[in-house]
Amino acid sequence: MRWFVHPRATGLSLTGGELVRSVRSLRHGFLNDLQVIRGWLQLGRTEPALEQLDRVLERLRGEMGWSELGDDDLEAALLLSLTEAEGAGVELTVDVAGTSSHPGGSPGASFPVALWAILRTVIRRVASDDDPRRGAVEVSVSRAPGCAEARVVVPGGGPSFDPEGLEEEALRSRGFLLADIGDSPPGPGGAVGVEWRPAAATWRVSEGRPSDVEILLVSAEPPAEGLTA
Repeated sequence: MRWFVHPRATGLSLTGGELVRSVRSLRHGFLNDLQVIRGWLQLGRTEPALEQLDRVLERLRGEMGWSELGDDDLEAALLLSLTEAEGAGVELTVDVAGTSSHPGGSPGASFPVALWAILRTVIRRVASDDDPRRGAVEVSVSRAPGCAEARVVVPGGGPSFDPEGLEEEALRSRGFLLADIGDSPPGPGGAVGVEWRPAAATWRVSEGRPSDVEILLVSAEPPAEGLTA
């Protein structure tokens, strides 16, 4: 596993442009949903209109469930990644597990930043693969007292998708540094470990395509108050 640290106790922050693009994407998605429902109703087809409405409600309920993580930055990182995927035409599915009560402390301010950076880079690389058979990017996030873990399943891509160096490109773009934390304090914002693994789903091999791969992200707790990286 490779470890990355941030020299500051940084949390998730957005530029004005990033915020505007995210809100625009959300509006665009809702507008599309409403237009589909309106179209069915204009045709007098109430059943497919209700089915579309149910899909929208199910999606929104799922997103509301992200609050179970008990971390606003982590929830925001998932929402931003979802809007990034929608804007890029990439399907992103999210599964979370957690609780709003974490007596063991924070997983580190840097973990949501790292997750967002990884997901953005994955989405952009997948979007550049013009193979119509590409699958969805899947992310599952869980929290336990004082730590967090995320698994990102990347569909086996075409020749334009290359996972080589993806995590370093993504994390360095957000100011992370590669480090060997060993027994030393991981840094004021905590450390993030990244590891590539074969994904469980390998059905793509039968189609002559690379199998899916999985990126595992884990957090290391920030040091005790008063310590510095």
